[in-house]
Amino acid sequence: RGRPLGSVIGGAPTGEHHALPAAILSDMMRLRGWEVTDLGADTPAGSFVHAAGRTPELRAVGLSMSNPEHLDALAECCRLLKREHPTTTVVVGGHGVADEAQALEIGADALALRPDHFHTVLVAAGRGR
Repeated sequence: RGRPLGSVIGGAPTGEHHALPAAILSDMMRLRGWEVTDLGADTPAGSFVHAAGRTPELRAVGLSMSNPEHLDALAECCRLLKREHPTTTVVVGGHGVADEAQALEIGADALALRPDHFHTVLVAAGRGR
């Protein structure tokens, strides 16, 4: 497989119980050559921050949200990650995020419309080789 492109963390914020989208994201990123830590669904913001601090060559955190009711939890994850790890790219996606304007408004760096788009966003931002 060659040398990894870097590390990414994936998961879903507190309250979001749909684990399948985050698992698909993780699998697709592994297939494209990334080292992936999948924190799963219903993960507290502090766990994302902790994992980010312990992940070598971290390029990005991908947050999946299917239900817009959990937008506040998603925004909290983005806020804490950017405060504690300001150079880490935070990408959000899923049916719970209306559009790129909303993604940026809650503090994400980008919106991935599909799981395979996460890789494209990172490469375009110069985060992957």
